[in-house]
Amino acid sequence: MAFEDRGVGLAALGAVFIADAESAIPTGGVKQFDVGTATVGEGSTGQWTNIGHLSAETLPEFNLEGGDATTRATWSNPQFRTTYDQVTGTVTLNSVQGDRQTLSLFFNGKIDTDGGVAFSLQKSEQKKALFILWKDSNTNERFAVYLPNTSLSFNSLPTLSNDNFVEYQVQGNILTSSSLPKDDNGRATGVKIYDAEAFDDSE
Repeated sequence: MAFEDRGVGLAALGAVFIADAESAIPTGGVKQFDVGTATVGEGSTGQWTNIGHLSAETLPEFNLEGGDATTRATWSNPQFRTTYDQVTGTVTLNSVQGDRQTLSLFFNGKIDTDGGVAFSLQKSEQKKALFILWKDSNTNERFAVYLPNTSLSFNSLPTLSNDNFVEYQVQGNILTSSSLPKDDNGRATGVKIYDAEAFDDSE
């Protein structure tokens, strides 16, 4: 593996794009996604929409649970094989965009006739695809995580502050995707990561 300076970046700026679950990357590739882009794609390939301003204090966070290793022995080899427990993954987003469109998305709510957003505290999933982009403002290199199939639900009520912007939190359970290739072991995948080079060379 070559040792080079490229690909070392800060997540100084970022944006999250959302689309219907299993939406593919639009024709033209990932280079169409940038921090200030409002929408990407249209028509039969689906449209990706920038969900607006996210918190600079609480960046998107990925979390994995499970995956504990177990070493299994044979009579002649005490360390013959290692197996791993099932792993589940989540992504948490914190928006500071408190408009009714964002609130209805995050809380799976209904915009009422008076402009308010009503929602139930009983969570119900929303199947969505996410494209989480970050950018180094010094090098202008972009990176991204593509999650074609997530189950979104709100994670808390608004977090109030008089020092920082009010935050609205949503969490997505990362699911396997039929639109991504299987790995070399034949297992379904659910995450794709793009490096800086992909934003230069994608067609």
